[in-house]
Amino acid sequence: MKTVIRLCLTIAGAVLLFAAVAKFTYIGDGKITKGTYRIKDFSRYPDAFIEVGEDSIQFFNIDLNEIYQEGQLKQYNEVIARKPDLALSEEEVKQASDLNAIMVQKPYYVDFPSEVDSDIKSGTFTYEYNFYQKVFFGFGIEYNSLNKSIHIAHYIQELTFEK
Repeated sequence: MKTVIRLCLTIAGAVLLFAAVAKFTYIGDGKITKGTYRIKDFSRYPDAFIEVGEDSIQFFNIDLNEIYQEGQLKQYNEVIARKPDLALSEEEVKQASDLNAIMVQKPYYVDFPSEVDSDIKSGTFTYEYNFYQKVFFGFGIEYNSLNKSIHIAHYIQELTFEK
């Protein structure tokens, strides 16, 4: 009888331990965890941060146009010189290249997947999101659900924000 009680207590303890470990190590489903992500190691905008909501992301204390716009316009013009059929209207270029209007002055709405989507998962804990406007302007981000970081891996300027 004592052996049965010990076995039941051991099994119950193992189940409780497993549940506790699962709860504390839960790393998410690809949806960026809500909260504030502060910039890491970027002296031009040391107070920059990102606020992630239920279905949105917004940048603060940073000028995305100052960082990306000139380089992206240069790249756009180089592509259009080779392939004029890809040209956008002047108004489309103006709107799409104004990253501050899109992501700083107001929240940028993101269609987070309800389940892990194989198209956005790029590693064990890494998910990729496309924040490009009209193909040429914007950037992609990588969200690492293990260490809760958002990384902009753009050739003009890489930026990392951590929760």
